[in-house]
Amino acid sequence: MKWYTWQECERDIEKIAVWAAAKNFDAVYGIPRGGLVVAVLLSHRLGIPLVLDAAGVNPKTLVVDDISDSGRTLAAFERGLAFRPSVATLFYHKDTERIPEYALNEKTAWVVFPWEQELSSRYDGTVTV
Repeated sequence: MKWYTWQECERDIEKIAVWAAAKNFDAVYGIPRGGLVVAVLLSHRLGIPLVLDAAGVNPKTLVVDDISDSGRTLAAFERGLAFRPSVATLFYHKDTERIPEYALNEKTAWVVFPWEQELSSRYDGTVTV
């Protein structure tokens, strides 16, 4: 099990922000649940709006999640759009169905993020978009 710390998160948010600033996104959307925290942090860091409704996502919106594990959540989200959005994640699994445009850390063990508890983290795989 990997306990991902707030310090690691802040370091990685800064890296995503540098990459995203060069792309000139006009908003950020976080995939519920874990992506919401990432999106809020990036919204503040980049000074761009946080999109709260998937219907407001456009090609200039950065879509974020904490992890692209199986990739099914991101793939399901994208099926509801008429375009393929730019996606950034803190973690990715090497066999993910949806490879993000920007991902920082390869998942090698179950990741518990600082905004989670070990027991509640298992529910993140059951969210539908």
